[in-house]
Amino acid sequence: MKAVVVTRNSPSEKTTISYDADHATPSPGPNELLIRVAASAIQPSDFLNASGNFPSTSFPRIPGRDFAGTVVEPSSSPLHGKQVFGTSGPVLSFTRDGAHAEYVVVDENAVAEVPKGVELKQAAVMGTPWTTACVVLSRAGAKEGETVMVFGAGGAVGSAVVQLAKGLFGCKVLTAGRGDKYDVDTVKYPDLTVAKELTSGKGPDVVVDTTGDLGLMGHGLKQLAKGGRLGVITTGSASGSKTTAQSIDFKDLYRLEHSIVGCNSVEHSASEMAAWLQKMGPRFEAGELKAPDVSRYTEAKLEDGVKAYEELGKGSRNKYVIVAE
Repeated sequence: MKAVVVTRNSPSEKTTISYDADHATPSPGPNELLIRVAASAIQPSDFLNASGNFPSTSFPRIPGRDFAGTVVEPSSSPLHGKQVFGTSGPVLSFTRDGAHAEYVVVDENAVAEVPKGVELKQAAVMGTPWTTACVVLSRAGAKEGETVMVFGAGGAVGSAVVQLAKGLFGCKVLTAGRGDKYDVDTVKYPDLTVAKELTSGKGPDVVVDTTGDLGLMGHGLKQLAKGGRLGVITTGSASGSKTTAQSIDFKDLYRLEHSIVGCNSVEHSASEMAAWLQKMGPRFEAGELKAPDVSRYTEAKLEDGVKAYEELGKGSRNKYVIVAE
């Protein structure tokens, strides 16, 4: 089969990404599925993984956390012939070959059926951002009727948080980003004090940061309602900062009973992620959730996957989805 392969001879060496036109096709074991991959996004974590930034990864390795495709084996599976999608957890693309290939093997409990009305390419870019959104909202304890303020609301994860906070968790949402199209314009109101005004002086119950902007996180923490929670999915280094340290007033933290919650999707199993995707399915089919616009993604065939990774390494801001069929 065709595949993108990452190799590294030792931890002290740089990784090498190559295209293999004749890679061995995997075979499913007990309680596993062989999926013919239709498409697989190159997520930011895929790029970091292919660059050797995850210590758990073993090489050589096919990257690709997210996938959408058709179950081809075993024929006895109730999912045989059906379109499914999913994402990684700590195994797929780290210690087991991922989805930047024509075929991928995953555990049978690590997939969800693609909802009606959702295209395979759309499903292929959803796994990591949409399950990360579920993780952060769940770990931050978002409850029905609460107000969630989302930093980076226009991004892949941020837009998923916005939709899921409303459509799955039953929350009110304040979008935050650069410009007046957001409820909170972070350029006009860098200290975010307008968030208190928009919540009748209370402040949001939950703040979700998807940007890695440490200054923004600090201001968001100060705007939280009593008992509020700040959910963090990335760090300052992700937004170009050289530091991941941030000063916190612990007196305010305990007096107002605030919480700061770290959320790392890699630490959650693929089956847990699949359960979130399964829960979303009926909401997509009912039109309560909207799948992402894949026109924002640049398609790359498997043989062009190496070039896509190289462009990302040069600082390209393009979003890529590898199309395997």
